[in-house]
Amino acid sequence: MIDSALVDMAATQGSVVGSKAVWEPDNICQLFVTQASPTNIGLSAVAGMLCSITVHDSFGAALELYPKEPYQLVKAAIGPELVSNIPFEDITYLDPGVRCPIAEIRPLVLNLEGERETVLHTEDNAAVYLNEYGPLIVNVEQVMEQAVSNGFFIRK
Repeated sequence: MIDSALVDMAATQGSVVGSKAVWEPDNICQLFVTQASPTNIGLSAVAGMLCSITVHDSFGAALELYPKEPYQLVKAAIGPELVSNIPFEDITYLDPGVRCPIAEIRPLVLNLEGERETVLHTEDNAAVYLNEYGPLIVNVEQVMEQAVSNGFFIRK
């Protein structure tokens, strides 16, 4: 099975899937991001407090979050009005096309863009890789400025 996420993918302990967003940081084992900024809100904010990755960068990041000693804490806004101290062990950069294995803890849920999607069982193996040929990106600010400059919103 192949699936994709545009910004973040988290691996969480457990087997519950559905439309509930990931708000329990203690259950997150791994986090993979293609964008990270300290101004983000959500799981990508965790990485954003450690590094900056823009939509124009050709790399991503992977964070090992299962709290084994020794670990550090990073404070991040993982949801509206929800600032948490997240234990992390390591952060590494992901290069396009390089496979990064998913934690071997089972059962494990793959959360794409914060939504619980797929359960991995004992017999399942999974990996993440960064595809540099993602969707086209529109610079909304630049488009809107050009529309204003060309009088697009004025009717006579």
